[in-house]
Amino acid sequence: PGVDAQTTLKSDAEFKDTVAVCVKGSDGTGFCSGADLAVLKDSFTKEDGILMCYFMQDTLYRLRNLPQVSVAAIEGFAVGGGTELSLSCDYRVFSHSSWFHMVQIKMGLTTGWG
Repeated sequence: PGVDAQTTLKSDAEFKDTVAVCVKGSDGTGFCSGADLAVLKDSFTKEDGILMCYFMQDTLYRLRNLPQVSVAAIEGFAVGGGTELSLSCDYRVFSHSSWFHMVQIKMGLTTGWG
C-alpha cells in the first residue's frame, strides 16, 4: 500500500522538523512514466479510469499543499503523468538526460492527473 505523505508529514512527530520532500525515480533511468495508456485502454473500464484520475488528482493536490517544500529530482524520462507529478512539486531539478513527453496530446486527451 502507498504512504499518505501529507498526513504522515503533518501528524507524525518524527517529521515535525522536516523542511523539504524530494520526489525521485528509483533507478536513475527515469523519473515517472505515469499510466500505461495501452493497459488502461485494454483493461480498465470507464469507471476504473475515472477512479484512477480522482485518486491521482487527490494525490497531486496533497503534494502541492504539503507544508514542506517539495522538489522533483528528475533523471531520464518524465512522461505523461510523470510530467504532471513533476509540475506538482514546488521546484524541479533536472539532469542532462532529462526529457518530458505528454503522450496524451497525440491522442486528443487532456491531462488527467492535475
